[in-house]
Amino acid sequence: MQWFSGPPYDFWQTITNRLYLYVGLLISDAADWMNCSEAVDRMFASAGIRLTSGDIGKVSPADLARSSLLKKVV
Repeated sequence: MQWFSGPPYDFWQTITNRLYLYVGLLISDAADWMNCSEAVDRMFASAGIRLTSGDIGKVSPADLARSSLLKKVV
């Protein structure tokens, strides 16, 4: 049974996000795959809300955390 019919999850981008933080390795982004940050950015953009000033979907978790449009919920 398939729970989600969108693009597959981009595990490699998630790994390179972390490596970028540790050693400065460039973040790898597969064209037809998506990770959580990219999905959030694209969903908000489709509703007309730009969370960052960069290209849509070209974000890291840290980029989203710095967005003034999102608030921390505890």
